[in-house]
Amino acid sequence: MSENTVFQNLIEGFHKEKTYLGPHAGYVWKDDPKHILFQLSRAKFCAQLGDGLNKALDVGCGDGTAINLVSPVVGRVVGIGIHAQVLECNLTTNKRLLNCSYLCADISEGPLQEKFDAAYSLDVLEHIPKDRDNAFIEIISKSLVDEEFCIIGTPNIQAAKLGSEHSQIGHINLKGHRELKRLLA
Repeated sequence: MSENTVFQNLIEGFHKEKTYLGPHAGYVWKDDPKHILFQLSRAKFCAQLGDGLNKALDVGCGDGTAINLVSPVVGRVVGIGIHAQVLECNLTTNKRLLNCSYLCADISEGPLQEKFDAAYSLDVLEHIPKDRDNAFIEIISKSLVDEEFCIIGTPNIQAAKLGSEHSQIGHINLKGHRELKRLLA
């Protein structure tokens, strides 16, 4: 197959089914494209640790950036978030991910009925009010089967001054490593 044929097949495939980014990832791609690398590298780490598991929970899934990397290696992924419109976008942008579902709920308000082999929450804790972060972590941990894992990724308070103005919007609960370690213990 010639290079021109390969290129032509790519173009035809693009026109048959275009690929879209979710609203957050699309904005970041236009505003600060290097930030997408950070998001994808965190999601790749979660995928590597979760490879082969039956069920994973993406807490604060947003527009599904991490789900795109985790779903191919996990039996089923449930994304939970508080923004119904963003979750509805996920049904379009991630429609090819047949092992994914979305739940519009605030996990810090009550336990989930289902148990998961793993949970991950990337760039969410810093948006949770400080008086609710214990409930947030406790409910996530109660959503796990015994002896599995949870990954919590959050910006470090010492690095906050290096972040863009956009990345700091809504950051009401930044922590240093010691404070995060105490919370997770």
